[in-house]
This record gives sequence, C-alpha cells and structure tokens, in this order.
Amino acid sequence: MSQADPTSADQIISQETLLRREDIRIAYQSVVSFITYEGHLSWSVTSVFVQFAILLIAASVLPSFIGSTDARFTSITGFVLSLVGMVASIMWWSMVARTRKYYQYWLFTARELEQYMAQEIRTFERGFDLAVGGQATFKFPQKADHTGGAQAIQFKAIERIKMQTNFRILYGTFTAIFIMLAVLNIVRITQAF
Repeated sequence: MSQADPTSADQIISQETLLRREDIRIAYQSVVSFITYEGHLSWSVTSVFVQFAILLIAASVLPSFIGSTDARFTSITGFVLSLVGMVASIMWWSMVARTRKYYQYWLFTARELEQYMAQEIRTFERGFDLAVGGQATFKFPQKADHTGGAQAIQFKAIERIKMQTNFRILYGTFTAIFIMLAVLNIVRITQAF
C-alpha cells in the first residue's frame, strides 16, 4: 500500500485557497467600481434634472420665456409645462431612488466580501459604522515625532443627513413647486377665459 504524498495534498489546498482569495479580491474590486458608477450616476441624473426643472419652472411662470403675451396661450402652456414638470419630477425621483438602492446593494456586497479578506481590510465596515452615527477609527504606525497611533472621525450635526434624505428633499421640493405652478396656472386659465 502506498501512502498519499502529504505535500501534494497541502499544495492543492493551498492553491485552492489562493484561487479563492484571488476570486474574492477580483469581486471586491468589481464591487468598488460599481459603487463608483452608481454614485456618479445619481449625481449626473440629478444634475440634468435640476437644469431641466429650472427651465420648466421659468417657462411655466414667465410669459416672455414662452415668447407670447397672450394670456390664454401662456396660461395653458404654463399649465401643460407644470404637468410635464410633475411627471418628470416623479420619474427622475424614481430613477434616483432605484440607483441609490443599487448603490446600497453594492456597499453591502463589499462589506460582506471584506469578511473573507485579511483582517486589516475593513474599509466598508468602518464606513458603515461612520454612516450610522458611529466612529471610524484608523490605526497609523507610531513615529519618532509621536505622530500616528489611533485616530477617529465621526459625522457631526448637518454631516449626519444622509444622501437619500437629501435626494428626497430635492425631488419632493420640485414636485411641490410643480403642483403649486399647476394650481397657479389653473387660476390664470380661469381668469383668461
């Protein structure tokens, strides 16, 4: 009877472990790329929306923006543009909410992957602690000039307002503005006829 070579078995296990670690590292890098993409997408979409919304507000309020002084035409056009603004606000709000949900998904995925990585890699774990009102603590090597050691950061006051809340306020405000403009233009329509 021959015995199995223990060195070969150890090498196979070691290679499997290395491959698994490499897979986790690649997945982690991919997730970080997705987080960056989703974060950028939220701001890009919001930037386009704000510009579009401001133009719609100006067009629904200012007759000169439409290019007519006829009260009937400007009030009806203003009302239609207010409706377009309401629909656009809700649509954009929905798109950003969905994008933020994917952003959250990728953050949680990165945090989950960190548990399979070296103990020192806790970027998203610390970020989560910071986001929920806790501290993120960093350990730096002690230097001869006594700098280094542990340092912590924590959000204060206005910094604690989450991006999700800011987006809700922004899109909710624009939706309310367009509702008020629709009512204003209904009043203008009744006065023009």
